[in-house]
Amino acid sequence: MHGIPSNPQEFGQQVRDAGIEAIKYPSVKSGKPCLAIFPENFQHSDSYVELCEDPPENSKDVIRRLDRDTWSKLI
Repeated sequence: MHGIPSNPQEFGQQVRDAGIEAIKYPSVKSGKPCLAIFPENFQHSDSYVELCEDPPENSKDVIRRLDRDTWSKLI
């Protein structure tokens, strides 16, 4: 059924609308941790997500730290 959001999509929308910056959840395929990030919610927050390792060599325009000053570069 196209156009009808799934339960996880509905939950993600509610999390984003609540102003939460990110949520960690297990992958349904591997069980490994995943992170859903809602960049617009960093606008009025002291929270941040920072890349600790170097990005792949072919990456360009990498934002190493996502925070209130950089979030809008992703939108």
